[in-house]
Order: sequence, then structure tokens, then C-alpha cells
Amino acid sequence: MFNSEKINREILNNEDTSGKKTKLTKKPFYMVSPINNESKIEEKNKIKEYLHDIKESVSGEIIGGVPLLYDDASVYVDAQDSHSLIIGATGSKKTRLVVLPMVKILGYAEESMIICDPKAEVYKRTACALEKEGYKIEVVNFRNPSVGECWNPLEIPYRLFCLGDIDRACEFVNDIAT
Repeated sequence: MFNSEKINREILNNEDTSGKKTKLTKKPFYMVSPINNESKIEEKNKIKEYLHDIKESVSGEIIGGVPLLYDDASVYVDAQDSHSLIIGATGSKKTRLVVLPMVKILGYAEESMIICDPKAEVYKRTACALEKEGYKIEVVNFRNPSVGECWNPLEIPYRLFCLGDIDRACEFVNDIAT
């Protein structure tokens, strides 16, 4: 059974899903404000106003979201429906500090996920735990289509074209292209 204490302990203790310790800094990190889009670094308490402490989830329901701040006792997430962009140089721990905790938190909150994982790092570290929690994992490998599921984004427009529905086929192709 997942609970917020377990989530906090795993994230704050820098454990991956196998229980192995990872070498991460214990220093809290600060983000650009998730609400007002100002390009300045916000103070820790100001950021907390916009975020949800996953320990304080309403009625025991775990709130999923992107982890933006943590301290010695809590992990704070942005639970809004918003887009996130994580930028960092190779080796800057984007996966370890943001992506893996986010997948873990979203898994605990039983959220659906689509994860772009070209090197299969996230899959290798989270798939087993997510499957144990009842997730059905589908892998689409564009580099090697013979591995996993396959998907051709042009299949529907092609079928519509073959059926003579040129207008709808063009609509689908336009949707893909734009």
C-alpha cells in the first residue's frame, strides 16, 4: 500500500524503486515560480504557497504532480494541469531529481502517464514497481519497432485515403504535422 510517508521517505532518502541509495545532494532546490511565470528565483516559503504538500492530501487521497521543492520533512508538488520543461546539461541529474520522483508520485496517486524515455532509464527504474501496483505498461520503441508495441501515426489517414475519404485523411495528416 502506498502512502505519503513512504513517498516522502523514499524521495527524501534518495532511494530508487529497488531501495538502492542514489547519490544526490541533500540541499533543497528552488524553482522559477510555477504560477506567475516571473523569471526570478522564488523564496522557499513563497513557492510553498503555490504547491501541495503530499502529506496534506485531502481525505487520504494522494495528490500527484511534478515535485518542485522538498525539505527535511515534506515533498511539495505542482498539482495543476500544466506543462513542464526540464532543462539541464548531460549529467545534471534531471532524471534523478525530477523525473523519477515525479513518476513515483504520479504512480502513488494512480495517475495515467505517457513517458518519453529514449534511453529506457525511467522504464528500467520504475516499471517493476508500477506493474506491482497494477499499472499496465506499454512500450513503443520507435528506434527498434520489433521490440514492444508499434504505432504508425499515418495508419488512420492512410485507411481514410484508401476508402476515398480524402478530406478527413488530409485533416488527420494536418493534425499530425501541426
